[in-house]
Amino acid sequence: MRTTLVVLFCLVASASCSKHPAADGSYPPLRVAAQDNACTADKDCVISCRHNGTCCDQTCHCGTAYARTFLSRLDARHREYCRDRKAYKCVHPDCGASATRSVARCTKGRCVSVQVPNH
Repeated sequence: MRTTLVVLFCLVASASCSKHPAADGSYPPLRVAAQDNACTADKDCVISCRHNGTCCDQTCHCGTAYARTFLSRLDARHREYCRDRKAYKCVHPDCGASATRSVARCTKGRCVSVQVPNH
């Protein structure tokens, strides 16, 4: 009876009761289709420190290019799984200076990361 009540509570109170990352911060990644990184202009793309399938964001020299629409979905998934920061542990390396930085560009209809001088 108690198990039934807990399951029922999870279903009624929140659809994400069982959504917790593994101890290393990983969670089931979003499926990525070809159109998820499609673009028509540079403004459709963005650089992010977020990585698909982990609560542990890149802490320096972020260089992953995403279509803004996909990053919105990824951010929602991240919020869904990564609420309890005590449930997982991320490694945060020391970051040195970099001579370059990443910028997002729309190239041949895809969002890509391009390295440019860091002024």
